[in-house]
Amino acid sequence: MRASLCMLGMLLFTTAAKAQFARQEVHPFQSADTPAADFLAGKKGTSVTLAGYLRVPQATGKHATVVLLHGAGGVGGYNGPVGEWARVFNEAGYAVFIVDSWSGRGLQNIATDTQRVSTMSRIYDLVGALDVLAKNPLVDSSKIAVMGFSHGGQPALYSSLERFGKLFSSDVRFAAHISVYGRAIRPSMGMRPLQNRC
Repeated sequence: MRASLCMLGMLLFTTAAKAQFARQEVHPFQSADTPAADFLAGKKGTSVTLAGYLRVPQATGKHATVVLLHGAGGVGGYNGPVGEWARVFNEAGYAVFIVDSWSGRGLQNIATDTQRVSTMSRIYDLVGALDVLAKNPLVDSSKIAVMGFSHGGQPALYSSLERFGKLFSSDVRFAAHISVYGRAIRPSMGMRPLQNRC
């Protein structure tokens, strides 16, 4: 009897959990594994299929979208930085596209060997993600930003450079580039920011 009353009390007085997103879609896309030297010489490398998770907020119409590029530890769980930022953006009315750069490459975590996947390979991850999002009817293609964490921070910044802007197959470009504790860009590589970008 006492257990039944406790269960009833929990059901009556517990607030219902509200999902941060109204819909989630999984989108495969093509990327490439490319050593940095090959990339800089114009070679694309070995093709690889990756996937991203589009989480659409509980609002109607086309959405401004933030591409989230995880660090060396991978996408992580719900309470990891990628999951937490996804929640924050969804609650603010933004869609998010979580790129999983590791599963398609047969990896889970490269924190002890960050050279296993080059920064340049992850530029191709962003090229594939942007191509998918530019065609999605739920996404406002003029309002797509990229936010990278640690190992994903450098490609988020590199994607703002003129040299890498030429890789994108459409006229769609990222509207903003955010690096969260990523490494700095090396000016010695002769890289300039894209025109009219912040």
